[in-house]
Parts: sequence; structure tokens; C-alpha cells
Amino acid sequence: MANCQGDIIFSLDDDAFLANDVLELCMKRFAENENVGVVACTILSPGDMASKIGLDHLCKEFNGGACALRKKALEIAGYYPSDFFRQAEEGDLRLRLMESGYGILACPQAVVYHASAPINRDQRLFLFYSVRNELYTVLRRYPWMLVIPGVLYKMLVWNMAGIRKRAFMYTMLGTFAAFLQVPRLLRERKAVSLDTIRNLRPLKARKLHSFFP
Repeated sequence: MANCQGDIIFSLDDDAFLANDVLELCMKRFAENENVGVVACTILSPGDMASKIGLDHLCKEFNGGACALRKKALEIAGYYPSDFFRQAEEGDLRLRLMESGYGILACPQAVVYHASAPINRDQRLFLFYSVRNELYTVLRRYPWMLVIPGVLYKMLVWNMAGIRKRAFMYTMLGTFAAFLQVPRLLRERKAVSLDTIRNLRPLKARKLHSFFP
């Protein structure tokens, strides 16, 4: 991403494609407010039609395979973590973007089509990297008072998912892999503020004007 030359970077999975007006819609949203760091698109399967197009709204997450990002925001907040390899990069980046004063705007009218490909999606690897990388984020980004509760919560959620998916060994391996990196992660800690964490929960209910001046 750092090598991209434009002011706006569109991130798209290699097996996805855009509806006709997506780029124009995203560019318009960025132009309307300089505090928008990410425009999150709606993901549909090919051939599906959006049953109900909603209004733009602030949200707390985005999909890295269907979004547009402001290059300036990335230069300030930083890019995706280099040690994640796959899965959950967005969770780390969103915290740093919000800490830097940028918001994530969901634009339901901006549609990206993405075909499901279960053959190419190994659930075991998905679970391994998801729990490992989310634990990385907690250890590196959460305020100290939330580190232990955050670690316990992530372990519970992902290892329960591993049990349901009959891949418990992989979530346990992901957990163990994260713990092996604790000394390095603590040395690299650049935690966000408690206010940033608090702001995650109510974002969906907030009006645009309450976040953007």
C-alpha cells in the first residue's frame, strides 16, 4: 500500500469485482468529509440484488477485501501490520485510524460482488490466524487495563468457534503462537486510548454529525 501513488486506495480481493458506480461513490464520500478514513462497501454474491439500500452510516469495522482507504490516513495511522500474514488485519488498523481521528463510513450503495469459494478457504487456517492475530492486536493496542480481559475474551470466542468447527487444535495452536510472541508484542506496544475502545460499541447508533465536525 505504501507504494501506491494515488490519494485513495481501493482494496479488493482477487476474486471480487465492482458494481459500475462504486469508485465514483467512494470518491464522493471522501470528498465530502476529510475525516473519513475508510469507505466500507456492501458485499454481495454475483447475481444477488440488494434487497434494501440503506443510508450511509458510521460503523466500527470494514472488510479489507472490499473497501476504499484514504492514503493520507494510512500515512498518519500506519498500514496493515506486517506480521499478520492473513486474517484480522482490519481490527488492528481500525483502532489506529480511530485513534488518529478518522472514521469508517459504511456506504451501502457501493456494492462489491464476491463469489464464495469454499474449496479455497481452509477453515482451519482461518481460525488459526484469526485467534493469533486478534490476540496480537489486544496485546499491542489495548490499554493496559483491558489487556487481560481482552485476551481472555478472544481466547474464549475463538476456541469455542474451534470446537464448533471441529478445529479446536488449530485455535489452540493459534493461541499458543500468540503467547510465544508476547515479549516482542509488549516491546512493540503502542496502545490506543481508552476513549477509542469505548467508542467502538456505540458507533452504529451515532449520527454522522456527532462524529464529524
